[in-house]
Amino acid sequence: MAAASRRQITLRLMSIFLGVSASALVIFTSIPEDSILNIFERKIYDAWQRHRGNLAERDDILILGITSNDLQVLGRWPWPRWVWSRVLEELNRFEPAAIVFDIVITEQEKGLYEDLTEEQIAQNPALRRIVQDQERSQQQFVDSVRQAGNVFLVGYLDLARPPVSTSQTLQVLNRTESLPSFGPNNFQTPASASPGEFRHIVYRLPEGSDYVLPFAEVVEAAAGIGFINAEPDSDGITRKTQLLARIGDRIFPSLDLIVISNFLGVPIRDFRIIPGEEIIIPHPGREYRIPVNKDGQGYINFKGQAAYLRPDSRGTSVSVFLNAARFGGVSYAPETIRGKIVVIGMLAEGSTDIRAVPVDKYYPLVGVHATVLDNILSQSHVRVMPAWRRVGFLLLTGLVYGLAFPRLRPIGAGVLALAALVGTPAAAYSIFRYHSYWVPTLQPALAVGLGFSFITLYYFITEQVQRRHIQEVFGRCVDRTVVKQIAESGLDPQLGGTRRHITVMFADIRGFTPYSEQHEAEAVVGRLNEYFTAMSEVIFRHRGTIDKYMGDAIMVFYGEPVPMEDHALKAVRTAIAMQAAMRRLQERWGEAGFSQGIGIHTGEVIVGWMGSPSKKEYTVIGDTVNTAFRLEGVAKAGQVLISEATCRALGGAVELRPLEPVRLKGKREPLQIYEVPAAPEQSGP
Repeated sequence: MAAASRRQITLRLMSIFLGVSASALVIFTSIPEDSILNIFERKIYDAWQRHRGNLAERDDILILGITSNDLQVLGRWPWPRWVWSRVLEELNRFEPAAIVFDIVITEQEKGLYEDLTEEQIAQNPALRRIVQDQERSQQQFVDSVRQAGNVFLVGYLDLARPPVSTSQTLQVLNRTESLPSFGPNNFQTPASASPGEFRHIVYRLPEGSDYVLPFAEVVEAAAGIGFINAEPDSDGITRKTQLLARIGDRIFPSLDLIVISNFLGVPIRDFRIIPGEEIIIPHPGREYRIPVNKDGQGYINFKGQAAYLRPDSRGTSVSVFLNAARFGGVSYAPETIRGKIVVIGMLAEGSTDIRAVPVDKYYPLVGVHATVLDNILSQSHVRVMPAWRRVGFLLLTGLVYGLAFPRLRPIGAGVLALAALVGTPAAAYSIFRYHSYWVPTLQPALAVGLGFSFITLYYFITEQVQRRHIQEVFGRCVDRTVVKQIAESGLDPQLGGTRRHITVMFADIRGFTPYSEQHEAEAVVGRLNEYFTAMSEVIFRHRGTIDKYMGDAIMVFYGEPVPMEDHALKAVRTAIAMQAAMRRLQERWGEAGFSQGIGIHTGEVIVGWMGSPSKKEYTVIGDTVNTAFRLEGVAKAGQVLISEATCRALGGAVELRPLEPVRLKGKREPLQIYEVPAAPEQSGP
């Protein structure tokens, strides 16, 4: 395998590793529910909900709201129960499918006498009449609920505190025995066959410490009782509703599920639950699916900032409705309410039933529950990418980017990262807007951004190290401009070689041995260094590569590491210039005995890094090198000899003088050689 290929493979593997590592870092930092990434993801989710605009509301869900004006007209809160009796009587004249109270009626009606004893009340005739009136009002309300047969009341399931003791849990279970609940048969999973495994599934759901119900008489009269819990996230914004919760081993449905069960005519016992995925309602006409997470919660798909609360919605306030029903101030046709779900709840400003939701900072909870009913009936739920799929998506993002980076290089990869930063939010918003599917937005963009940073930093460091190494190695044997070209070419200084067609030149000083025998070593070294310096300048000027200095000889080659078409011509021109430089040195030294012989041959060689991992050099080997060396040995003082192969490569660009063929050492056949006549040093390469 070529060295460059090995380096490319290493870079690609590291790119993949760093891309996946960036995704893994994002995944790891997203594990805590309240991590900064998850907080920003939720804020982006809120923005998607707001900017999507208003969605169509169902006309079979109405809100009968308790407004600030109602409190002025009908008195301070809580109202006497006869008011609700009157509301129920008037509503049922229009035959609604269900009347849902989104207000807690947990105690029997009391008034000013709640702190008085029965003896004190009995001694006061006026108080006795008040108590009797309130008891009649209470009974009237119970009778109205029973007579209507379609009234659903809310209980409060305390999920904020765990049970204090087993006995407390048993007491709550005994008190709620009549309420509908889910059992093993409701779970569409093989685990339902095993009580132990079923209990393991159950214990994943949040457990309540208490279930506060309305007073006993009205519980018996109501069509259904269920909890309504829509607790906000840690940032105070309500995005989910609790659909399933447990006390001990019993799993209770929310009021919304109980109302839907009645509205669709599908008993709770027929519901199917896939834990952590969805609740399935097998309606004969259509199978309804409600996505839930492992905590039994479902995300709410809000219809707009004032969905079910706008003046053009079909709902109204309690006082307006009673006035219209009694005095005909507003025309209510039977079809206005018939067969529909009427949700009664608080709309008054300053009420505790006001929450921050993604579409509004002040949104009545009665609108939340109307929206939940809408989501179920319209099958317009927000579906959230499961955790395992999100992890796979992020890892795949890192893998793909890691694979793409080496092919695109930093600029192209940077453009891709920028496109991901811009395109991911656009794609995520489109998916949410048109499919109500929430995919992570910040996390994949951050994974690509980090991947780009990690891989770019790695490339920068490795390339700087590579450049420094190349400069250290090639700076001794080629010109600076060539070193820059080599560094930009990405040549990998790894052991190995490739076959190339180049030109090799040897030059050797004639008469230097006698000089070295007659002079001190310091003078010999100084004279030799001066020679090598002058020749190296000429070689570098003609883009030659100095392979090595061998005693008083120089080995040079042309065509590598930077390829060139005219390597033979450059070698010959270098030889001519070297002979001219040698003559100038002779004039300065005043030594008549110094000259040099040069031999040049063109052919195939093996070029590359050779040696050991701890010590290697960039060199060439092969018969071409041997032939050039033998030619240099044949050359006389001041003579430049080239081979037939070099002559053909020149193509007549240089005047040559053919000589008699010579038999070189180690060669069977004589070799045709040519002499390059001495000429002035040429200025160009």
